[in-house]
Amino acid sequence: MFFAGIPLTIPELTWLTVGEKVANGFVMYRDVWENLEPLSVAVYHTIHLLFGKSETAYRIIALFLVFVQAYFLNEIYNMQQAREKTTLPALFYIIFSFLYFDFLTLSPMLMGLTFILVMLYYVFYLMRSPEDYEKVLYLGLSAGMAMMFYYPAAVFFIFIFLTLVIYTPANLAKVLLLLSGFLLPMAIAAVYFFWFDGLRDFYHNFIITPFSLQRFRYVENETLILVFAVPLLVTVLSFFVSTGAGGKTNYQTNVIKVTFLYLILAAVAFVFFTRTITTNQLYIFLPGIVIYTAFAMQQLRNRRLQEFSFWFTVFLVVLVSYGSLYDFAVRSDLADNDHLIADREALHEHFTGKNVWTTGDDRDIYLDNTLGMPYLNMVLAERHFNRLHSFQVLSEVYENFIRHRPEVIDDQGGLMPDIFMRIPVLENEYKQWAEDERVYIRTDLEID
Repeated sequence: MFFAGIPLTIPELTWLTVGEKVANGFVMYRDVWENLEPLSVAVYHTIHLLFGKSETAYRIIALFLVFVQAYFLNEIYNMQQAREKTTLPALFYIIFSFLYFDFLTLSPMLMGLTFILVMLYYVFYLMRSPEDYEKVLYLGLSAGMAMMFYYPAAVFFIFIFLTLVIYTPANLAKVLLLLSGFLLPMAIAAVYFFWFDGLRDFYHNFIITPFSLQRFRYVENETLILVFAVPLLVTVLSFFVSTGAGGKTNYQTNVIKVTFLYLILAAVAFVFFTRTITTNQLYIFLPGIVIYTAFAMQQLRNRRLQEFSFWFTVFLVVLVSYGSLYDFAVRSDLADNDHLIADREALHEHFTGKNVWTTGDDRDIYLDNTLGMPYLNMVLAERHFNRLHSFQVLSEVYENFIRHRPEVIDDQGGLMPDIFMRIPVLENEYKQWAEDERVYIRTDLEID
């Protein structure tokens, strides 16, 4: 499936665009208005420096990351097993990673999950060795790092705090170590953007976005239900098998309870703090689902039933994955990807390799062009364009035009007439394109 012509998604195009812009020497949040997480941006920046604007590089790295995470989760699971070791967690993790075509993208969720797994490792370790204060610091640090890759993961501080309080002898020193480790990555990021005169934009374009931005849906609830139906069914069945199974140690019983708490907090993160709704956001549930599934599978002593359960799960995953991508076995209205997939044909053939900016939400034009203004996320840009009456805002908008020099402006949002009226000097630098009056091009730019 990985090499079967998976379409480019709009979120992937956004990550490619941001990586390109930052690699060109611009500072995130100050010069690129998008609410991506700082460490995710650092990865996209590095990939662009090494491979250019390559979606293939993103997917190869994503696939490699999935296998690394599968191995690590397998080790975490076997760490708490009193009986035989198994590779079931790794197998189920890889299988569920192919559940939908956008799961194997280098999303902030996927990268953040690496540190969520590290967080789970330290949680289970401290349940056995509660007096290791150094690991408490690492626990907080891993959760903080996960947050800087995937912001909704911040809710897992509640998870690690409750786990520490309930399942280990807690004291003030542990809590302070946990909090210090958790806040350290955010503090370092704040100092970095302060140094580059972008602290205010870091605050507005990242820190407060879970509360200031409305949710943007790339897929509808029907698609989410379709994708989540198989793992949800498997999880419910596995939960009852796991909790009802005998012969568990006290530690294993506590692991099952902690995993359930993890799934609750994952649901909180997804429902209340995720700003962009895509199917790959469901990845956040995967560690808990895999732990339950692997444990339940080990409880099945009938080998034929075990093999049937495994292969039936594989069959359902393949059915949903391929059926939704190639429109068979799954109703097209249940797997509506129109808002998720980038439209390569929508681009003007005249505008390739240009410095462009669109004032609307349609980002397809950035596929073969470079972002020509800071305002990638036009909802965040309302902080400027809803306050054009302010002299300070007008000064900042004009300065952005001078610094970024967009060659082509696709005025989907209808902002340019008002901008030209308030900043007349800009009107002399642009002309309307003869083939589309909504498009403005620089007067010194020749279009074939």
